[in-house]
Amino acid sequence: VDAKAWEVLKYFTPINIVGPVNMMNVNIRAWKKLPKNIQTTVLEIAAEMEDEMWNLAGDMDRKSRAKLTENGMAIYPVSKQFRSELDKIGNELRATWAKKAGKDARNILKEYEKIAGR
Repeated sequence: VDAKAWEVLKYFTPINIVGPVNMMNVNIRAWKKLPKNIQTTVLEIAAEMEDEMWNLAGDMDRKSRAKLTENGMAIYPVSKQFRSELDKIGNELRATWAKKAGKDARNILKEYEKIAGR
């Protein structure tokens, strides 16, 4: 939206391949060095904020799409075939990364995939 894509494009297809950018990532070794009370506080605040942040992200997405259509862009859903191709590429990239990243990373990826329903 900030780039004013409607000035050069007529169509937009959201493919949802970008992960959240407002995410906090912490090195696990650094995390484990934190005092337990700090870990607990961070986790409690994160739990309190999670729904609010997801709602904010959804609102931002809806407003962005509205801005695109207000400026003449047509929004079309991604086709099942293209989604399948994107998923295949994503799976291949994750597998390649997991081989290089080591056992701990593979375990984290497995847990993520379990939570994400993959």
